Amino acid sequence: MPTLYLRDVPHALLRRLRDLARTEQRPVSRQAILLLERALADAPVPDPRMLALLKRIARTREKIRRSGRRFPPSERMVREERER
Repeated sequence: MPTLYLRDVPHALLRRLRDLARTEQRPVSRQAILLLERALADAPVPDPRMLALLKRIARTREKIRRSGRRFPPSERMVREERER
């Protein structure tokens, strides 16, 4: 089974984890795994289509950035459109 190491865990958080593990009569590592499982059980699963779209947007932004093209601020564009 893989191992997960955490750095820079705040002292107060580690203390709370240890206290909870002691109360639940579990090893700290098992308590941490249970808490992670609970937290991730309700986490949304990313939509692959959305991830693909975000990657395309990032590539397009990078392409535009490298080209050196400049665009007017969006506030100015909205103002000009409203004045029409």
